[in-house]
Amino acid sequence: MTGPIHLSIAAPVEGGRPVFRAGGVPEIVRCSEMVVSHGRLTRTMHRHEGEAELVLVLDGYGRQVIGGETYLTGAGDLIFHNSGVMHEDDSRANTDCHTLCCVFSGLHAEGLAPGALIAPGRRPVVQAGAQFHILRAMFGLVYERLKTGDPYDRRIAQDIAAPLVMLAMQLAEKQPETPPPPRHALVAAMQSYMDEHFAE
Repeated sequence: MTGPIHLSIAAPVEGGRPVFRAGGVPEIVRCSEMVVSHGRLTRTMHRHEGEAELVLVLDGYGRQVIGGETYLTGAGDLIFHNSGVMHEDDSRANTDCHTLCCVFSGLHAEGLAPGALIAPGRRPVVQAGAQFHILRAMFGLVYERLKTGDPYDRRIAQDIAAPLVMLAMQLAEKQPETPPPPRHALVAAMQSYMDEHFAE
């Protein structure tokens, strides 16, 4: 650990330097609970422009396609979707996949592009490990507060957004960088075309 973390909702800082750029503190847009049943594709290929998404797998197993790469996921995995990155998810055969998902706008972390939760080359699926129960509680609190529709509860959910994003980013930073596998030129051209012409 690099030292104490000083947190201000307006401008979170770590070790005396800002975590988010001025005006770049994440705003919670929505939070949802999903259960994908037995190999059904419930969220087809899509992307979020100007929004970043965090998904916590609570139970079961899933399959994520993120930026053209396939990842098998299970309970305790944290999934990162940077703004503009194509992705889809489904469950694996003979099992359900239960997740909580939070979407953020206005995110601009120091050292990252606007709308990015992780840097290029970082694996978009990480195991939460010892932080799983904390993440589950934070995701759950955001979800439950937003469900009420009460403005006070929305403020509570909003105040949890920056620490939730910071904890997720900290987990991603601890993972080794993974270079992308070599691609066939036709596959790369198809993905580029889809990225440019396919929106949510």
